[in-house]
Amino acid sequence: MNEKLRKLRRILAVQTQLARLARWQCAELRAQQAQLGDEQSKLLNWLYEDIPAAALLSSAVTRRLEMVSKELVLLAARQEAQSSRELDERRRLRGAEQLTATLEMQVSQSDLQRQSEETIVIAVKAED
Repeated sequence: MNEKLRKLRRILAVQTQLARLARWQCAELRAQQAQLGDEQSKLLNWLYEDIPAAALLSSAVTRRLEMVSKELVLLAARQEAQSSRELDERRRLRGAEQLTATLEMQVSQSDLQRQSEETIVIAVKAED
């Protein structure tokens, strides 16, 4: 049973790392979305300002805005998929934690029972 517990603890460590990685990837995607959102708003502000240069560069700014919008849509889809993966990893982690806790309790009870039996055997031998 101790071998099973050792294996479950290894699995738990791996699941913890996978859940942490999924969480980091979600945070990274959110940061990318925020950065593109900022760029988009800056481009829109620049485009709608009354600057003579804005009229000259409006087609380039418009193209960049379209690219940023497409990238935001793609990032939103990736974010949704990554959030789903993160949720799955957290579920797996919870399951591994529960299995490990259950097996640890069983090992503890088994050790306690073995110690009690040994104590009884010693006490019986001492009486003989």
